[in-house]
Amino acid sequence: MRRSKVAKVTEPRVIVVCCATLALSGCGGGSSGGGAHAQTFSLSGTLTGYSTSGLVLVVDGSNVPVSSGAMNVTLASGLDAGTAYSVSVATQPTGETCTVRNGSGVATADVSDISIPCTLNSYSIGGSIAGLTKNGLVLMDNGIDATAISSDDTGFTMSERLPYGSNYAITVQTQPEQETCRLSNGSGTVSANVTSVTASCSPSYATSVLYSFTGGSDGGRPQAGLIQGKDGNFYGTTNIGGAHSDGTVFELTSGGVETVLYSFAGGSSDGANPYAGLILANDGNLYGTTYAGGTNGLGTVFKLVPGGSETIIHSFAGGSGDGEKPGAAVIQASDGNFYGTTANGGADMGGTMFEVTPSGVETVLHSFGGSGDGVAPTGLIQGSDGNFYGTTYSGGENGFGTVFEVAPGGVETVLYSFAGGNGDGAHPVAGVIQASDGNFYGTTKDGGPRQSGSVFKLTPTGTETVLYFFGTGSGNGKGVGDGDGANPYAGLIQGGDGNFYGTTEWGGAGGNGTAFQITPEGIEKVMLDFGTPAQAGSLPLGGLIQGSDGGFYGTTQLGGAGNAGTLFKIVPLQ
Repeated sequence: MRRSKVAKVTEPRVIVVCCATLALSGCGGGSSGGGAHAQTFSLSGTLTGYSTSGLVLVVDGSNVPVSSGAMNVTLASGLDAGTAYSVSVATQPTGETCTVRNGSGVATADVSDISIPCTLNSYSIGGSIAGLTKNGLVLMDNGIDATAISSDDTGFTMSERLPYGSNYAITVQTQPEQETCRLSNGSGTVSANVTSVTASCSPSYATSVLYSFTGGSDGGRPQAGLIQGKDGNFYGTTNIGGAHSDGTVFELTSGGVETVLYSFAGGSSDGANPYAGLILANDGNLYGTTYAGGTNGLGTVFKLVPGGSETIIHSFAGGSGDGEKPGAAVIQASDGNFYGTTANGGADMGGTMFEVTPSGVETVLHSFGGSGDGVAPTGLIQGSDGNFYGTTYSGGENGFGTVFEVAPGGVETVLYSFAGGNGDGAHPVAGVIQASDGNFYGTTKDGGPRQSGSVFKLTPTGTETVLYFFGTGSGNGKGVGDGDGANPYAGLIQGGDGNFYGTTEWGGAGGNGTAFQITPEGIEKVMLDFGTPAQAGSLPLGGLIQGSDGGFYGTTQLGGAGNAGTLFKIVPLQ
């Protein structure tokens, strides 16, 4: 009998022959009968994908180690014709799985069709979660594998498995609503299933109710936001309540102590029912508007000195010669005069933009409602170029409102007409702000895929970009809109961190409104869901301000202990 020779592989395509005991006749030739030589054959294979080390094959019971990176291997030589052979994997390489194809048969010629494909093993990447109570968390691996995490999850596994030897890098793509999650052990090299990544989550904000209105002598149902005075206290208006049930001007300390500075009396001698907030003018007095009251019952512009003495500066007359029913605050421009809008009245009955001097001389600068013009203007700002900018609720080319510019002399230009529908906002209720980048930012109450409003950016030349559509967030869909909020009535502020902040009247987890943050890139995050007294009131119409302490302050028209609205505070914790 001849015995075959079994090969050991070193480097690719370099063959070193060794012997292994096989059930074959002869080893290396020999003689048979009368000196004649019997025909013998070799056994070899081809490897693909073998990139690590440690592979050991077994050839008819004898081990054949395979060097790292080998592409060809001679497994045996000197096989007599008709000899059966069998090749299999004795030891898998590190991090790989190899199989043998065409590994058995009978030698009738040199055998070279044995193939040994190897593939890297894949492993799961995951870990544990602590403190998560809100939806919205999305983790990302290597910038491509996004995995959404539910609020009740205590552990996670990323969607994609990774091959042996590759790197993983877990990051937070999207933080959950009102919480911040931080990762530990988030990166490394894969050598087995990874279970050591940890996500620790905690609240992003602390909220508190500073004051709950009763709707009685202290006022109720504030419709506008607050301002902070030089004394550190906050000032605002209520739409109802007070000594005459026609609304108030109030002061609130940071400790939550409220003082009614003035109760509107209504009638022909005083204003009534303010919808807008206040400004602190350069003379140290407070100025504002009332929606009703005054000589003609069509609203007023008033001044209030710190001691509480009020003066009506202008009573609106309505009709074609004057505006009526101002719903927005006035601003003090660089010339020291006050500028504002009325939602009705004027030559075209679409509202007005007016100027009024500190002594009460009023001039209508522009009457809205003409062909292609906006209708029902909202609040104003004075831009860095000295012109005035604002929005209209309706009108414009598509009937869904506009953003306009008015020069100090009264010449108006429509910068943008909202298109509404699924692709654009519609019906802005608040004005715009000019951010640090020189562009204008604002909100619309309607428009978008869910008709839940938008946040938009507008360049000074009139190019608009929708940064965010409300009603498309990750909440549970209760109430109007979705968990991200819906239908903002108030405008935006730019915080000290460069992000924008505002409120929505509806939406949120309970359907009673939200306070939100949105980045300049359009990433939105809910800071507070309104709905119960413990959640700082409900249905906010006014916007936010950032106080000198870094906290955010605002009002709600309902909720609180007396269901007549609240003054609330949101403090960032992260």
